[in-house]
Amino acid sequence: MSRRPASNPLAGQRILIVLTTLDLGGAERQALHLASYLQDQRRAQVDIVALFGGLGNQAVRRLCVERRLPCLRVSMPEHIHTSPSFRSLLQFAREIHFLQPDILLPYTSMPNVLCGVTWRQSGAKTCLWNQRDHGLDLPSERWQRAALANTPWFLTNARSGMDCLVNQRGIPAAQVRLVFNGVAPPPAKESSQTLRPRLGISDQSLVGVMLANLHCYKDHETLIRAWKLVDARLGVGGAMPPTLLLAGREDDAKNLKALVSQLELTHRVRFLGPVDDVSSLLNAADLSLLSSDNEGTPNAVIESMAAGLPVVATDIRGCRDALGEDYEYLVPAKSPEIFAQHIINLARDPEKRAAVGQRLQARAHREFTLGKMCGQTCTILEEALVSSQQ
Repeated sequence: MSRRPASNPLAGQRILIVLTTLDLGGAERQALHLASYLQDQRRAQVDIVALFGGLGNQAVRRLCVERRLPCLRVSMPEHIHTSPSFRSLLQFAREIHFLQPDILLPYTSMPNVLCGVTWRQSGAKTCLWNQRDHGLDLPSERWQRAALANTPWFLTNARSGMDCLVNQRGIPAAQVRLVFNGVAPPPAKESSQTLRPRLGISDQSLVGVMLANLHCYKDHETLIRAWKLVDARLGVGGAMPPTLLLAGREDDAKNLKALVSQLELTHRVRFLGPVDDVSSLLNAADLSLLSSDNEGTPNAVIESMAAGLPVVATDIRGCRDALGEDYEYLVPAKSPEIFAQHIINLARDPEKRAAVGQRLQARAHREFTLGKMCGQTCTILEEALVSSQQ
């Protein structure tokens, strides 16, 4: 058996990237970028493993096929929003053991807990807890504590995640590594000149876009209420009637659509559902918006920065990490009036919009590249692997 080159200790290692579902969100997109890099650049054996999501034509499965990544689903009971049972933990450990992993790299809370509790039984050499938001949202403190105590390495994509692990959960800072997300937006498939007319949007319209799956943590309600104020200032007889595009999986859209109807905004707010061609959508927009009050370092913001769009976002740690400590268009959580005022100020000053967008684009190209994210993560995986062999 040939020895693995010392310069690439990840070559030949079997790395299981464990996701909650096969639906595509920010964490899943980052996982796929890293998986491709590990497979293509570092010659690791990478499997994408999902806990839930069926065996159909989900977005993650389609992308795995395109990237030649094995995509598997373990036989877990459907309990995404509840705590795993002891029986579920044993079942997960058996199935993961069958795959003979060297490294377990989970994404998001449920995979973190399952891998953290069972990785030794799976036969893996090491496991990394991968914190993707500022808190731990599983209800079972019992399994959280067990997983945190059993996991040797911790990775987070935000300073808020670092704070959660070190200051709230007591993890030694020496065990935690911070790696910001990276993006490399693909070329747009459609120009603004064709996309806007296809969506029924005029050239004069102010277009704001929010890229986020529609569920409570993203607080779309605040943005919709802000858009009502924007419409009152810019829409009635104005030169730039505002259109808000909400792009993302509609997990919890019923109440939001009712709110849009109640506020008489059906002509101003569009629910687009999941969008594959995000680059074209961003190119057709004037502003990127994020009203979420619970984020790590948000991919939507970084992708918007890379596209050269100005951003108005909630003033949370993850957004400051992305946009900079002194960024002037951050909004206190649940403040539609302030949100609206920032949007209006940018809407009325196209030169300012362009200048802010150019500054953010330069920051994205400097701080949030895929190469930087993947390289730093690989260094941590190598460190964890070497430590496991000592």
